[in-house]
Amino acid sequence: MADATLRPLILDPFDYQGVDTFDAVSGSVVLLVRIRTIAGKQWVVGRAFNRLVKIAFDKNGIHPPAPAPTTIVVQPGYSDRAATEDATLQRRRA
Repeated sequence: MADATLRPLILDPFDYQGVDTFDAVSGSVVLLVRIRTIAGKQWVVGRAFNRLVKIAFDKNGIHPPAPAPTTIVVQPGYSDRAATEDATLQRRRA
């Protein structure tokens, strides 16, 4: 709301609704925030809000965890294609 360019696009002050999910394994947290905007401008406002969240996280030393590496072990007798398909199916099931 402090940004003169975005202020006309925002209808109400944002509504922080709390933590939606917390994943201890990945270290991710999903916060729910509702920002009412004029029609068609939700993406502009959303990107600006996400940018401000990123700046605040950086300022406070909050960084996302590094992505976990994925290792595919090929069993003898499997073709590379079969191993890749197996790994893809296992990831989809997870």
